[in-house]
Amino acid sequence: MNDVGKPAGQSTNTIYFGYIQNDGTAHVAVSHDRGAHWVNDQNVGAPFGIINSTFPAVVAGDDNRAAFGFLGTTTPGDSSLDANFPGVWHLYIATTYDGGNSWVTIDATPYDPIQVGPVCNAGTTCPTKRNLLDFNGFDVDSEGRGLFGASDGCVNCTNNSASADSNAAQGIVFRQSGGPRLFSAFDPSEPVSPATPQALSAVRQDSTSALVSWLEPDDGGSPITGYNIYRGTTIPGDRLKQCDKHTYKIP
Repeated sequence: MNDVGKPAGQSTNTIYFGYIQNDGTAHVAVSHDRGAHWVNDQNVGAPFGIINSTFPAVVAGDDNRAAFGFLGTTTPGDSSLDANFPGVWHLYIATTYDGGNSWVTIDATPYDPIQVGPVCNAGTTCPTKRNLLDFNGFDVDSEGRGLFGASDGCVNCTNNSASADSNAAQGIVFRQSGGPRLFSAFDPSEPVSPATPQALSAVRQDSTSALVSWLEPDDGGSPITGYNIYRGTTIPGDRLKQCDKHTYKIP
């Protein structure tokens, strides 16, 4: 942390502590006096109705800015030891820009869950799946972008996938693409035009169709409402379809 944004009269740095409450909810609190007292304890998963949470990680930038990442699901029940637990787990990230007085929480994986089914918290003797999901961490780059390293236990899954689909432990990194940074000196000017989508693949399906996939780009501060798909030997070519999904099958 640094002195940028430090409250007037405070001599020590602000400490941010993220944890999982005994009821399964994700909480974060702050201390302005080296841990002697903790204030503004908040359930940052409440806006999404998160009931079960696990594996929290926190990173700070300026004294008044920090981000808190955790896995969460809206499904009630024993999310650790019940082999039949049907929860769909997403990565959520909460960020504060005012020293922990308020937090803004986003779902970082709205369409591709990290895990489906139980996430075991019983250590090395886990009777249910964990898929290395406890190996995560939060960091910040030199310009204040949040970087969250995690394991994906359900690769290429959807919110309709089953627990049987969660058998992976693929290392992944989530990188902040837009919005205010954890270092205010590098905050971008928004809104601006969205960035160009990154193409992943274009695979021919049959004689009349192809499957085109891409990554959602930074929206520049304004929600992306759709994409135009073109085909042709010239750029931009003839527009084929307008769609609102990352992966679209061209008829």
